[in-house]
Amino acid sequence: MSTVGKIEELLGTLDRARVGLLGDCCLDAYWTLDTAEPELSVETGRPTQSVISQRYSLGGGANVVANLAALDLGEIRVFAVVGEDLFGREMLRLFDVLGVHRDGVVIQPDNWDTAVYAKPHIREEEQDRIDFGRLNRIAAATERALVEALEQALPELDVLVVNQQLPLGIHSPAIIEALNRLAKDYPQCTFLVDSRDKSASFFGMILKLNALEAARLCGVERAMDYAMPVEELRGYLTEIQQRSGKPVVGSRGDRGMLVVDGENTTVLPGIQILGQTDPVGAGDTAVSAMAACLAVGADLVEAATVANFAATVTVQKLRTTGTACREEILRIAADPDYIHAPELAEDRRRARYLEGARIEVIRDASPAGPIQHCLFDHDGTIS
Repeated sequence: MSTVGKIEELLGTLDRARVGLLGDCCLDAYWTLDTAEPELSVETGRPTQSVISQRYSLGGGANVVANLAALDLGEIRVFAVVGEDLFGREMLRLFDVLGVHRDGVVIQPDNWDTAVYAKPHIREEEQDRIDFGRLNRIAAATERALVEALEQALPELDVLVVNQQLPLGIHSPAIIEALNRLAKDYPQCTFLVDSRDKSASFFGMILKLNALEAARLCGVERAMDYAMPVEELRGYLTEIQQRSGKPVVGSRGDRGMLVVDGENTTVLPGIQILGQTDPVGAGDTAVSAMAACLAVGADLVEAATVANFAATVTVQKLRTTGTACREEILRIAADPDYIHAPELAEDRRRARYLEGARIEVIRDASPAGPIQHCLFDHDGTIS
């Protein structure tokens, strides 16, 4: 799917998509701190910090919901757990603003704090983050309520996104066991998993992984700053696909995506962005766009192509967990500035040259015939 017309046609059908999200739903809290001389507490005599503004947005699995809503789908259902606290009430309010079905959100009154990433800022600089909900323990009654809500909804869903964000979130052994059973019992619904550290526990589902997660599933640890070559990632994804029997999508950050489906491997190149970028939330945008397209019958490569464009939209939205709407995706799709073969550009040892010349061969010549015309750019490359 290479033409913008095909993408526009696909996006135009999203109003009939029915997508659910089961995940670790969080809030992102942005608190701007006063920089004036601190006031001393009367009780303790210690300096206080004043918050001069605050705002809250959906994060974690809830950001997937926000991205699905930005695509204006026909139906969105959310399955999650919140605490009986003010942050839980704020999350439910934000779901209502988006118009999503939240009957599957379970309120657990004990041993559960709504997950929040609180981000104090002094001017534009983020301070030490304050997290709520790291020590949650899901109750057996909550597990049963979640599974019952899912079973009621699955016959009416095209795609279920499974989001695992927190080590101690909703994905207990009982929930994972139930999901594996439900994926088998409801084959008409595509299960799409985006899991931070439990991907190996899910079966019969499409996995969306970043390069480091894919390596880890194959028993290889890589450093965060390791720019993984496409050949290495292809090997990991192929091994995972052969084990699971389901397609696998690997995200490569600004280098694009890789789709492995059986014998077929498709490389989707990254898109060059010259301005400042912020990767926060880009993965949520990608999995949301992928799920929406799969829900209306797109194949996985088509869905990943749209997801690649959608993530390019989000990374250009600074200091926020952004979303991508249909119009923004189409603007990127109309004129993408692809980054081709970044590994080759970065490593001269990979270069091949025409015999007797200093002209580098990027791809072998097309069998269509001899070259009759070429363009020389100002930087000396042949277009």
